[in-house]
Amino acid sequence: MTRKGRLSDAEVALERALKIEPDNRQVRRDLAAILIDNHDVIRAKDHCQILIDSVNDDPKFLTELGVLLFCMKDVQGAREAFDKAHNLDSSHCLATIGKAACEYGLGNEAQADLLFEQGLQGLPENRTVSVALISIFGASIPRRYVRALLEVTIDLAWDDTDALLSVAYYAYAHRFGGPALKGFRRLSELSPERQGILSSLLDIQLTMCEWADVKDLGEQLERDVQQTIEDQRPLLIDVWNLFAVGVDYPVLGRAAKYKSRQIYDSLDEDRIKAGFTFARRSKEKIRLGYLCPYTHRSSHIDNLYTVVSRHDRTRFDVNGYCIQGWKSDPFDKSFRALFDNFAVTSLGDLGESAKIIYDNQVDILIDTTGHFAVTCMGLAAMRPAPVVVHGAAGFNIIGAAPFYDYSLNDPVYLPDELASLYLEKPFYMPHCAMPAEQSPISDFPRTRDEALIPEDVFVFADFNHPCKYDLKIFSAWMQILHRVPNSMLLLCHWVEDVDMGLRKFAHRSGISQDRILFATTIDRAKHLRRLQLCDLALDTYYHCGGVTTIDCLTAGLPVVSALPDRALPLANASMLTAIGCQDLVMPDLEAYIEKAVELALAPDELARIRRRLAKARSEAPLFQADRWVRNLERGYTIMHERFVAGDEPARFSILDVEDWPVGSSWVG
Repeated sequence: MTRKGRLSDAEVALERALKIEPDNRQVRRDLAAILIDNHDVIRAKDHCQILIDSVNDDPKFLTELGVLLFCMKDVQGAREAFDKAHNLDSSHCLATIGKAACEYGLGNEAQADLLFEQGLQGLPENRTVSVALISIFGASIPRRYVRALLEVTIDLAWDDTDALLSVAYYAYAHRFGGPALKGFRRLSELSPERQGILSSLLDIQLTMCEWADVKDLGEQLERDVQQTIEDQRPLLIDVWNLFAVGVDYPVLGRAAKYKSRQIYDSLDEDRIKAGFTFARRSKEKIRLGYLCPYTHRSSHIDNLYTVVSRHDRTRFDVNGYCIQGWKSDPFDKSFRALFDNFAVTSLGDLGESAKIIYDNQVDILIDTTGHFAVTCMGLAAMRPAPVVVHGAAGFNIIGAAPFYDYSLNDPVYLPDELASLYLEKPFYMPHCAMPAEQSPISDFPRTRDEALIPEDVFVFADFNHPCKYDLKIFSAWMQILHRVPNSMLLLCHWVEDVDMGLRKFAHRSGISQDRILFATTIDRAKHLRRLQLCDLALDTYYHCGGVTTIDCLTAGLPVVSALPDRALPLANASMLTAIGCQDLVMPDLEAYIEKAVELALAPDELARIRRRLAKARSEAPLFQADRWVRNLERGYTIMHERFVAGDEPARFSILDVEDWPVGSSWVG
């Protein structure tokens, strides 16, 4: 794509310099880099090719050209530059590995393997070079290459906190469990006082199912958070990490309240400068604004898709605001097309982003994130709309935020004793706070054999991410397998190194390793069909399934769940109650084990539950998405009416649309 429009000052200056010194290779190289930044790819490539043809004595410079071209996805041009650099200096590891990446991209895997091994052996003891290699080529070379680079780089950066932090976070973000765990364990030794490192280490250990010292780490993190609050220092962790550990909700609520106030107070001057004011007037159509963390496909965005696609456009205008740029794949496009207006609202300039929302005259702003790694809370804290809501894309952990007016919940998910922890006012959906719809189910795989599932065994299944596993629940699963001899446990393959660790745990528990099977992630429609070939789903414990449970119920697969032994929201009970299967929610883990064993050994009873579930899928409120959205819209209308009347936000429950008087569409 060639850029059109006004030239940048830097580009003009470099063009002038090149006219004066046409043989100045550095000026030409800098001009190519500027052109790339300005999306003028064709001219950038032309300048790079001139340099490749003319430079015959500088492997380092040629390697830089190769990197530029590789980043422009010109693999042929990059290979030419790397090849020339490699021929000039075969010990130049970056050129060698760059050439390997190009050969791999061109389908020459055998040649790529040889070059990569050569480059790795010649890697200097320079962690900066290693980190650069990972950042440049990590997304374009096989995972085995990246893993090797990560392992070498962690060893090189063993005493360098900054370099180690960079490579450990890369490993963590890209699911290289072993290197990530090794890096963060070392970081916790180098910087034991850093909260972010401890919470990341804890999250990785949960993801890796390394449970030996998780309890101690969780207690240490909890003490650190409490001390931070007492000392009035910045809280540097995502509160969500505490939820994953399973701390009591009051502890999490205190941390959320502190972190939310921290966010809100930091924006005092920005809010005063913005000076947003709102007229209290009724409107024929209420304008909604949804804050999105991103637009790519995920369970979060799938839920939001369900909601936005069903809004009544005769009563609501629907705007979307995303804090990250988007891709151009079909799902992103279809998601953005659901909205009447969609804009990027960067967190880099909260004042400007908030003004976009304010100028759009949004009546109710809905933050679909909260205390997560990718969060819109800063933008919500600017208060660019008269009513700000937390929710609409699924269950919400507590925001406890002075800038939220309301939080979407339901009475099963959020019991009264937990609702009292919120600053925002809960509004209760009549059945379930999780929007859900029945996704299409593929007719393939037709048999267990096609799904790579053994025949003639009872198949227990859990497809949650391993960060939701804990020692208690996995031990419970092993007890179930022990009591149901002709059975196996089907899990999802998520992270490298986890599968073998769980099989070893099974072996130590007296369960043969071949009774733990791992399935790859596949297209959702095929995954739902695969679930239909299983016999019984086993829910996780402290961090129970969300969309994973919805998938099982969509497929007609019964789910046995257990209430936790500490104060936590009850998403599992909420979903199973909304589909009429509350009898599958057990009061504790002992009853959970007994129920799973009982159903596995009583095929007639299990078949009866499956028939009941199949009927409930068409009759129970859980999957009635249109009904769910009508109820949500009634909630939005009540909020708007309260604002117009000058009333303060207040807790309320929504009357189910099915119970509205005949002939009335908006009676509450």
